[in-house]
Amino acid sequence: MKEIGIEELRELQMCILDEIDAFCRGHQIRYTMSGGTLLGAVRHKGFIPWDDDMDIQMLRKDYVRFNLLWNRTAGHSDYLKLLSIEAGTNSGYAFAKVVDTRTATVVKGMESEGVWVDIFPLDKVRDYQDFERRRKKERKLYRQKKGLYWRQLAKSGQVPFWRVVLAHLRSPHFPPKSLARVVEEINQNAQEREREQCRYYFELTSGFKCKDLIPSDVFDRYTELPFENRRYMAVEAYDEYLTRTFGNYMQFPPVEEQVKQHMFSTAYWKEK
Repeated sequence: MKEIGIEELRELQMCILDEIDAFCRGHQIRYTMSGGTLLGAVRHKGFIPWDDDMDIQMLRKDYVRFNLLWNRTAGHSDYLKLLSIEAGTNSGYAFAKVVDTRTATVVKGMESEGVWVDIFPLDKVRDYQDFERRRKKERKLYRQKKGLYWRQLAKSGQVPFWRVVLAHLRSPHFPPKSLARVVEEINQNAQEREREQCRYYFELTSGFKCKDLIPSDVFDRYTELPFENRRYMAVEAYDEYLTRTFGNYMQFPPVEEQVKQHMFSTAYWKEK
């Protein structure tokens, strides 16, 4: 298989997001660049120099519509595949991935899906007490998920058995659940307040790095921001979003932390 270099990898990810962007605009589905992708758009007008992945977010109602419509509607490239619980193609995550099936990847030494763009749902949170309770539950579920994941890999010989033992030690009340069941519980926990009027949103399906809840009115208005040689959607109040997510986001990290810690340790074109 032919290895994919960093610049080609980034171009592939932007091509995936091009398709997502066109699909969302065509179906009046709102999304925003998120996390390091939005930070890169604002601070670098593109990728953070030491970054190599792309993330977007959607309010849960838009996320549900996206998942329901993607596989029913022609127009996107036939080599792109949506992986999510809602699309019936769950790959072990409580959020969605759009994957380029022409490619294969190795992530942290293990084989994974092809090159992808992550799509995270944003879920309602009532207040900080509600947030702490649900995030505590989410962390517990993620420990269970990790233990089950390592168990599967150990059975297939991809990782040493000591990793499974370590996962059990970190989660001593490890339940006899399937990986799919744990992922579904993560998804259910995230949507607990979906029918309520709430003041905040948070990325509860995988939101361990964000520093703070984000007020719901941040997601009232959207705009476009330049990203490399493209333009993608973002919340208009991106300053508040980024401040709550990263703190002083315009300040560069120390030089020793500005290193390429790639999500994709290796990416390849599949053999034809």
